[in-house]
Amino acid sequence: MVHISQKEALEIIHRADDNRLAYHRYYTGTIWGEAKNYDISIDTSRIGHQAAATLIDQYIQNVKAAQEEEKAAKLSDETVLSEYNSNADFKKGFDKGVSTLFS
Repeated sequence: MVHISQKEALEIIHRADDNRLAYHRYYTGTIWGEAKNYDISIDTSRIGHQAAATLIDQYIQNVKAAQEEEKAAKLSDETVLSEYNSNADFKKGFDKGVSTLFS
């Protein structure tokens, strides 16, 4: 076991913290600890670990559902665009419907 003074231990801790902050800033371009850099933050001292785990699970499910909706919308948009570009009858009908909306 290494014996060092409390002052030396604190200096080692602060130096490690400074290095960790610099590393994080260098590779991410963000500031360590800023709330805007995190998706979620939970104080487990207020709600406990089990409730926090439940919240995290619900959050993950909601994120996955939102990603699937975005993916479906993008595929739908790509399908419509593909159909528009490759099918003359679809294009005529689409253009007629759009012109009706704005007339």
